[in-house]
Amino acid sequence: VKSLTIAEKDTQRVLSRGKWETKTDANGKSYMVWQNNVTDNSIWQKMPASVKAVCVDLSFNTGGNQLAKYKNFIKAVKAEDYRRAALELLDSRDFNKNINNRNTRGVAIRRRDAAIELTELAEEIQ
Repeated sequence: VKSLTIAEKDTQRVLSRGKWETKTDANGKSYMVWQNNVTDNSIWQKMPASVKAVCVDLSFNTGGNQLAKYKNFIKAVKAEDYRRAALELLDSRDFNKNINNRNTRGVAIRRRDAAIELTELAEEIQ
């Protein structure tokens, strides 16, 4: 239980770094820009429970600060683009390395299941 609590705190810390911000160009068109130096502590409170579970599981199984290496996954989660987050999990080196190794295939299967869960959430939201 204690290690899951640590993983949750690590997840919150990683997710609070960076934020998508809406900008407007000279023609009045809006676009999104990733601001790496901004801290957004509200992301965790707004996040659906199933996404929190996926993030904490990823943090727990990769070992704390390793979650920060999943930059595109984190950006997609923060943008609430759960389909993209699912694709980023399946496109990670971690997934591809572990899926073909009999000893670590379970890790890859957990990533696949998490990707399925995120995709189902994306479909519910639409």
